[in-house]
Amino acid sequence: MNESGHISVDRVRAYLLGQLEADEADRLEDSYFCERSIFLRVQSIEDGLIRDYLRGKLSASDLTAFEARYLESPELKLRLEEVRRLEEADRSKGSVVNPFWKTVLAGALACTLGVVLWQSFFSKPVVWPLVPGVTMGPTSGSTTFLLPNSPASIRLILPLPGHAVSVRCSARVSQVVADGTWKQIWISQPQSSEAVAGVQQAVFLLDSQLLAEQDYVVEAMGEDQQVLESYVFSVRRAVR
Repeated sequence: MNESGHISVDRVRAYLLGQLEADEADRLEDSYFCERSIFLRVQSIEDGLIRDYLRGKLSASDLTAFEARYLESPELKLRLEEVRRLEEADRSKGSVVNPFWKTVLAGALACTLGVVLWQSFFSKPVVWPLVPGVTMGPTSGSTTFLLPNSPASIRLILPLPGHAVSVRCSARVSQVVADGTWKQIWISQPQSSEAVAGVQQAVFLLDSQLLAEQDYVVEAMGEDQQVLESYVFSVRRAVR
């Protein structure tokens, strides 16, 4: 990407699908809020991504990633429905769409994307560093986090002790239900860990709206689906 607003379509689509590394995603967000040309470029690429979804053109992996984000987030679901309305208007009985309404819908799309990106930029992720191997129970010393009062991205930091080099892994989050069994609520796209203070760490963004006041287990899984490390934490609501 350069200052003229030229930006890789693949990189933006990866960002929109939640497949971009956290640091790269931050840099992209910084860029599109500083440069209108990049903002408009991201908007155009997202429009194309949603239309590909509506037309059944996404690959299986992209389809899974798309639905995990755009069918779960209220803001992104709104964006999806607005593009769907535009798409339906364009092909409705082969008739010509009134230019006035097409302009109104296009304006609404731009406003919606602006709100979504504004929330992403000004509501930086809440950082939750996890501790591997912690057990549950009142005397376990398990990590407890406060759930944000407003929807936010949770940045889960997963240390991977014992790994000297970068590890490609996914995060699987499960809720611990009353009978002690685990109910999976989310699984991430694979990410590569990075060394921080001599310890490999993998970072994943989790939508806070998926969480409630409950105990959770996070498993870091290698590409062979073997569990590399596990983490336990509790969530409580912040007092208003």
